[in-house]
Formats: sequence, C-alpha cells, structure tokens
Amino acid sequence: MEDNGLIKAEDKYPFLTRLRQERPIICDGAMGTMLYSLGVPANTCFDECNLTQPDFVRRVHEAYIKAGAEIIETNTYGANRSKLVAFDLGDKVKKINIRGAKLAREVREVIGQPVFVAGAIGPLGRPIQPVGLISVEEARSIFREQIEALLEGGVDLLILETIGDLEEMRQAILAAREVSDLPVVAQMTFAEDGRTQVGNTPAEVVAALEELGADVIGANCSTGPQRMRGCRPVAPRYCPVSACQMPKPNSSLSSNLALIRNIQSRLSSILW
Repeated sequence: MEDNGLIKAEDKYPFLTRLRQERPIICDGAMGTMLYSLGVPANTCFDECNLTQPDFVRRVHEAYIKAGAEIIETNTYGANRSKLVAFDLGDKVKKINIRGAKLAREVREVIGQPVFVAGAIGPLGRPIQPVGLISVEEARSIFREQIEALLEGGVDLLILETIGDLEEMRQAILAAREVSDLPVVAQMTFAEDGRTQVGNTPAEVVAALEELGADVIGANCSTGPQRMRGCRPVAPRYCPVSACQMPKPNSSLSSNLALIRNIQSRLSSILW
C-alpha cells in the first residue's frame, strides 16, 4: 500500500518523479540581487515588484530559465505578513503572493520550457518564542496565510528557505501540511561553526525535518559553498531514501565581493 501511495503521489506531482531520477536538479539563484542590478533600489520591498514592476520580475525568471534552471522560485521570499508590515504592505500578502506565482507561470508558458515553479517562503524576520515574542501559533498562522496565497497562484512545490531556527521551520512545514500535500523543500541556514543560529547541528536538523515529512532537506545561503560542504557529509548517514538533498549556497559573504560581482555580471549579460 505504501508503494501504491508513492506512485499516486508521483503521478500527481511531477516534481516528485523528477526527484527520483539520478540527475541533479538545477535551481535558479537570487531574485533580489538581480532586481537590484536592474535598478530597483536596495531599500525597496522586492516582493512588491510583483505588483509595481512585474516586467523586471519576468526578465529575471526568463534569464534563469535560459541559463538552464529547472526550478524557478517566485518573487515572494519576504512576502509574509511579518515582513510586509515594515513596508506598510501587510494588507497585500495575498495579492503579492498570487501575482508572484502567476508571473513565474506566465514566463514558463511563454518560453515553453517545462520548469517547476516553486513558491518561495523565507523566514519571518523576527524570532519566535522562546527567543522572541512571536508565539508558535502566530508563526504558523503567518506561514499558512502566505502558503495559501501561493497555492491559489498555482505553484508546483514549496521551498521554505534561509530559516535559522528549527522551531520556525517546524511551524512552516506544519502550516504547509495543514493546507496542502504539495512537495516541500526545507532549507536551513547555518553559521560559520556549522550550526543553526540557535545551535542545532546538521544531524539534528536532518532528523527533525525528515520526521516532519519534508520531501527535500537542504541548506542554503549560509556562509558560502566551501563551508557548506561541511554539512553535506551528514546527509548519507542521517538522510533516508525518502528525502533528497539540496545545497544552495551564497556565492560567499560580502568579503568575496569580487566573486559576487563577477557572478552578477554574467547573469546581467543574459538579462540585458
């Protein structure tokens, strides 16, 4: 019966079928960096560009698809209520997320490449209890609101990323499972000592996220590809067959500015 259930899930969601193929899946890169390179001010709410500058968002999606990405993420990384209120956009959560999903789908249709559209969901931007003031119930509610809007927009999967608190990630996954059975990618971020911001080791993270039912477990952002390699050996020992791995590092910290600018210039040549 379990095998039948797996087959049905893979039939329903092509991304799960693609996961079982023994070939790497290439994701896109940063959205905010590229919007900035197109002239969007750094102090702007990049997520609002879905409403105010949709052509810029389309151009970034198009560039990543043409560069070979199989997964493009919606421009919704910071589009949760907790972050949007800082820009007086708390009442635009639904509109920004739905539009972000539809923009990515529109570009996919125009280009004609069968890429996956992933709903991008970042951290709340404020610590949750017991470190901060946001209760776990409120955190889950905030994540749920964003996820429901992304579902309405028609995403193929969800990517929960750059979250440094395991409890916050737990609430994000629980919110996702409450409203959908879409594939979930869970990516934590790690500090230079190889632990999350609240001290969890990669092994602890993998064990917890697998138990929560994440389809893909990974690390992103963090301190660059070299240090992220220290997390990778954990996967074969602690990550079961049911969950796949996804490393998605920053190019590095700001001290490697020359490398970052080189990467930006290469992508900008595609954009322009």
